[in-house]
Amino acid sequence: MSSNSIVPFSPTAHALSVIGDRWSVLLLRALFLGAHRFSELAANTGASRATLIKRLRSLEAANIIHQKPYQLHPRRVEYRFTDKGRALYDFALAIWIWEFHQAQTQYSGLPKTLKHAHCGKAFRPVHACRYCKQPVEPRELSVSVGESFDQTPVINAGAIRRSSRQQAGKRHDENRFMLHFADVVADHWTPLVLEAAMIGKRRYDDIRRELGIATNILAHRLNLLIDTGMLYRTDKSDSAPGEYRLTDKGRDALIPGALLHCWARDWLCQNQATSMELHHCCNRSPLQIVSRCSECEGTLLPSDVSYT
Repeated sequence: MSSNSIVPFSPTAHALSVIGDRWSVLLLRALFLGAHRFSELAANTGASRATLIKRLRSLEAANIIHQKPYQLHPRRVEYRFTDKGRALYDFALAIWIWEFHQAQTQYSGLPKTLKHAHCGKAFRPVHACRYCKQPVEPRELSVSVGESFDQTPVINAGAIRRSSRQQAGKRHDENRFMLHFADVVADHWTPLVLEAAMIGKRRYDDIRRELGIATNILAHRLNLLIDTGMLYRTDKSDSAPGEYRLTDKGRDALIPGALLHCWARDWLCQNQATSMELHHCCNRSPLQIVSRCSECEGTLLPSDVSYT
């Protein structure tokens, strides 16, 4: 692994250790869509009782959600976001935009309209740079990779499980918000392969060395990303090996990825430097993104947005 490897200190990898499995992503989706009681969360996610209890406890331990009693005798609780959890809303909105544009033919059940209570209009989320106020485009992002250091966030790799390609195929009829994104990137390695492509590691051996990843795992993730239209491979020749490059679909996924990076940096890595930082083209400061209503330019809060 190179000294500038993106694995140990990537904020994205750290975030995925907290919310990176499919059930956790679906649980966050259900909470943002207004489900708060255990029965509602079970119905919205399709998770078994044991799975749902495990994920709720994990998100509570990470201070992303908390219990709020709504009945004392017998005690009944709802699950509500903490400030840390609510800060994931911009990430959820970015996934909605990516899903709507990139997966709508497969997931016709996606919400068709978002309505902002502040202005009363249907809108699209605009993810803008905090500094220049302009919408952030994937091609405008750059990455700086620094030296690694001793205080490594521990990746709970045991909590991340890769769904097989066959399992992902069986979910096409579920038509659920955030599902396709979860199936593609909600594991430890797949987003890191995308990050490697973003920082210019496009050849198989370069990606393997950068990530320190086993060859069979890398081959599986590359094939998965090609099958789902996130990457394509250039033809190899006698003088040069083939390269793995981002498609438009893969490039657009960098926006929700960037928002997850920012959330992790601000909420999980506050007292730790990271070996990877994102920047917008307007300056060299660490990337800061704000999500605004396309109609009134107001701030977007979960309580102010309805779905139809």
